[in-house]
Amino acid sequence: IFDNTTHNFSRLPIVVDGKELGNTLVFTMSPDYDGNMWIGTLGQGLLRYNLATQTFSQYDAQSHPRIFERNTVAKIIVDEEHNIWIGLGGSYICRYNAEQDDLTPFKVEDSISRQTISRVSTIYEDIVGNIWVAGLAGDLFLFDRANNRFTRNMPGFTCDRIRSIIERKPGVLLLGTNQGIVSFDVRERSF
Repeated sequence: IFDNTTHNFSRLPIVVDGKELGNTLVFTMSPDYDGNMWIGTLGQGLLRYNLATQTFSQYDAQSHPRIFERNTVAKIIVDEEHNIWIGLGGSYICRYNAEQDDLTPFKVEDSISRQTISRVSTIYEDIVGNIWVAGLAGDLFLFDRANNRFTRNMPGFTCDRIRSIIERKPGVLLLGTNQGIVSFDVRERSF
């Protein structure tokens, strides 16, 4: 933790239920609107750090076995509706709703072809609220919020991996891949 007064960093021990989690590899972090920091790890699942109480809560294979099969969280984002989206280390993402204190899993697969994502690598919400999920085999899926399902959006494009997504301008996504940056026109579904 960085102290603005002393300009020093200090280690924050991750303690859950009185036990310190050692050797925690952190992949991703994101603050929410309620004063929590969400932390995605390799092997320890999902952690929520409450900044006010300075306490951790853990969501993992032990507490949520139907959701956390690998205890790996690759990406976390908070959307405009204050939902927390969690990209798990396989073909699933979860949506956490704080009002209901509920995790809802979604398998990332095309609603028609049933083609499953290779492995979730990143999640992004665009300016109009679309949730995009990319995989390590260069696959890109769009989440249909009304029907809680996905559509694969990669006609004629091949790359090894999509690692990041940003929006260059409304309707144009930039995909960070192993082959450089690729521009994707959302309306035309073209590169």
